Amino acid sequence: MKHGLGVLAIAVSALPWLCPGLAEAQPVQGFYVAAGAGMGFPFSTKVTPISPGFQGTYDFGQNPGFAGRLGAGYALGNGWRFEVEATLSQASINGIGGTGFPAAASGNVSHLGAMANAVFDMDVGSPWVYPYFGLGLGYQSTRLDSFTVMQTNRPLTFTSRGSAGGLAVQAILGASFPIPNMPGLSITAEYRLMDTLGGQKFNGGTVFGPLAVRGTAKFHNQFAQTAMFGLRYAFNTPAPAGLSK
Repeated sequence: MKHGLGVLAIAVSALPWLCPGLAEAQPVQGFYVAAGAGMGFPFSTKVTPISPGFQGTYDFGQNPGFAGRLGAGYALGNGWRFEVEATLSQASINGIGGTGFPAAASGNVSHLGAMANAVFDMDVGSPWVYPYFGLGLGYQSTRLDSFTVMQTNRPLTFTSRGSAGGLAVQAILGASFPIPNMPGLSITAEYRLMDTLGGQKFNGGTVFGPLAVRGTAKFHNQFAQTAMFGLRYAFNTPAPAGLSK
């Protein structure tokens, strides 16, 4: 998955120079605000419990969940725009694999973050649609609620809750659809691929029969896909050519 994100990042960053004609006319200039909501589709996350009774690295599957964003930015008028945004996503854990023993897992995972994005809008010759792509860098805080791993053939349970953060990167592919006779207002549709880097550690406890001991769980890279629809409003934007009354 790391290699896929790297290839996508290289392709995204190279397109403006490979296709300079794409920046001829843009529907966005100056300051703008944006919001979006949709679904997040997390990939399985590798977790290493650093706790007595648990050994190895396991895979935790997650159900799709809510994803949203609020952002503000500035468009240069030559195709490039730069923005900051707050992001939120939520998911629930639906299983565990790679343990070598019968086990079950449950809990909820949420991400709250701040990202800075560089985005390039393309003019493809149609006043109705403007594709765009970009890259983002920022910080994501991961919160666990009621995170539980249970070995079902003996009384061994690990539980954890709390928050930990780390560096995050994302690739963005989308399109905006200007609304006729409403200058500056567009509908947006986006696909995003985000990776929360590093190893985030969460304190917890292991219960083994009558005994209870302290432990930790280390979450490795967390990849997630997101599909969102939203609205974007650019201030003081004239009506795009072909959309006037």
